[in-house]
Amino acid sequence: MTTMIAIWTLMVTTGADTPPTLRIAKPSFELPSTIEFVLTAAGKPGPVQKDYQPLVRLANIRENVVVAQPGPFDLWWIPKVGVAVRVIGNVPATSFEKPIPLDRSLGAVRVRGDNLPRIDKLVLTPLRDPGPGEKGHQPIQFVNDFRDDLVVPEGEYELWLVPSNGARPQRIDDKLRVQAGKVTTRD
Repeated sequence: MTTMIAIWTLMVTTGADTPPTLRIAKPSFELPSTIEFVLTAAGKPGPVQKDYQPLVRLANIRENVVVAQPGPFDLWWIPKVGVAVRVIGNVPATSFEKPIPLDRSLGAVRVRGDNLPRIDKLVLTPLRDPGPGEKGHQPIQFVNDFRDDLVVPEGEYELWLVPSNGARPQRIDDKLRVQAGKVTTRD
């Protein structure tokens, strides 16, 4: 298939003749536990999709990797709990001269849980989603604990609560605005 396109390194490389080094800038908000960051060919399937083929993997946000292919690429964040999120799309390797700022495309939702029932999970969906457990449901992100933020691309979402007692899911916000680089708080 594809030959190895990246040389792993844990140090930043410099110089005119060296390939670009992918670095990720830590966001202003706390990312939930992370499995990894991955680069895929732009427009190709992402994590958990059929025919997914990661080209480069970064185990954590402090790691750097030399990218030996010009791209373009999509950069994905894969949380330990939740749905993989495309951070940026269709970027050439030359964009890696500076660290990729997660704050430019991702925001977070923090639900405090005051006066809400115990949860099985909190789910962000597109607007007009039928809700968890219903035909046509499309989760954008989910967490299993009020202490974890829901990290998603900037946009408008519905917020659903799936109670731990097995009761029917509740839509607790039907138009929640998430801004890049900011934490949207919902009580």
